[in-house]
Amino acid sequence: MRQFLGSLAIRFLLCAALLAAVPGVVGQALAQAGARVAAVEFKGNRTLDSEVLRQSLRTKVGQQLDESLLNEDIKTLYDLFASVDVRKEQTGDDVRITFVVSENAIAADVVLRGLSDLSESDVRAVIDTSKGRPVADFRLDNDARKIERLYRLRGHHFVEVTKETTDTDAGKIVTFNVLEGPKVQVDKITFKGNDHIPRAKLLDFTATQESGFLGLRGADYVEETLLKDRNSLVSVFRRDGYLNAQVQVEDVTFSEDRRKAFITILVNEGPAFLNGQIAIVGADSYPGGAAALRELLKVESGKRFRSQDLIDSSDAIERAYHDEGFFSAVVNYEDKPAGSTVDLTFKIDEQSKVRVRNLTILGNEITEDKVIRREISVYPGEVLNQNEIDKSANRLRSLGY
Repeated sequence: MRQFLGSLAIRFLLCAALLAAVPGVVGQALAQAGARVAAVEFKGNRTLDSEVLRQSLRTKVGQQLDESLLNEDIKTLYDLFASVDVRKEQTGDDVRITFVVSENAIAADVVLRGLSDLSESDVRAVIDTSKGRPVADFRLDNDARKIERLYRLRGHHFVEVTKETTDTDAGKIVTFNVLEGPKVQVDKITFKGNDHIPRAKLLDFTATQESGFLGLRGADYVEETLLKDRNSLVSVFRRDGYLNAQVQVEDVTFSEDRRKAFITILVNEGPAFLNGQIAIVGADSYPGGAAALRELLKVESGKRFRSQDLIDSSDAIERAYHDEGFFSAVVNYEDKPAGSTVDLTFKIDEQSKVRVRNLTILGNEITEDKVIRREISVYPGEVLNQNEIDKSANRLRSLGY
C-alpha cells in the first residue's frame, strides 16, 4: 500500500512539472481565478502597430483578466488578421497575454465583372473590400452577399455573385463576378381569404404593386419589400377589428423567362372584435369629469373595434383639455382583448393648468399694438386656451395681417 501511494505521489509531481512547463495551460487555470493582466503583446503584426491594436481591445493592462472580454478581443482581431492565437504566461498573480497573429494579404486591386444595370460606384459603396485593405475570406463572402442584396433590391431576384483571388507580387487581385439575371416585375398579385377588406384597399398599403397597363408602371419584384408588405397588411386587418388576422405569402411563381412574378397572398381574417367596456381614468380636474369627456369619444360599446377611432378619441380629449388650459395634458389609451370584445381605457395625465404670462406682438411697424390687441381674445393672467389662440390668429388673418 505504501509503495502504491509513493508511486501515485511521484506521478502527481511529474504532472505538475509538465503543466508548469506549458505556460498556456497554467495561465488558463489561473486566469479563471482572476489573475491581473501584466502585459498585452503581439507577434506577427508587420503592418499594424502594436499600440494601435492595444487601443482597439477591451483587455487592458492592470485589470483582472476577463475571459469573456478576451473572446471579444479575439473576434475583433479576426477582422484584421487571417489567424489569431492567444498565449498566456503566468508569473505569480500576473498574466502576460500574447496574441500571435498572421496577417491577411493586401488587396492590390478589386475588379467588378458583369455589371450592367448598376454602376461600379453603386456596388463599391456597399462592399468593405477595397484596394490597399487586408483581404479576408469572411469579408469577401460578406461582400458577395451585399452585392446580391443590392441587386435584389433593384429587382434582380436571380442575381448570383462569385468571388476569386489571384496572387501577385503587389498583393491579391480580388474579382467579384456578377451574373445579374433578368429584372423581375410583378405581373399579378392575388389575395385569398380577404372576405371583408377588398383587394383594392389592401393594395393601397403595399409597396409591392402590379405592373400597369402595357407595363407602363414600374413594379420590381423585391422579396424583402414583400415581407415588409406582409406586416403592413396584418396591421390593416387589425386596425379594422380583426385582431387575430394572419397574413402570409403563400406562393411566388415566375414566368418561363423569369421576367414576371405572380404572387399569391393568403389571409386568415379571424373574427371581428367589438368594443367592450370603455373607461376614462384621470379626469379629476376637467369640468364635468369623465362623463363630459365621454361625449367626445368616437368609440361606442358594442360597435366594431377600430384603432383609428381610438386615436381620434384620444386627440379629441387632448383638444378639450387644451381648451381648458391644461396645455400639457397627455392622453394615452389601452386596448385589452377579452373574448370577442376589446375593453378600452383612456388614461389622462392632466398636468397643471397653464396661464398666459405675457402677450407680445411683433412685426407691426405701422399699426399700433392697441389696434391689434382689440382682435385678440387672449389676455395675460388668464388660463391659456388654444381655441381662443386659433380664433385670434384667424381674425388677424382676415384683416390682412
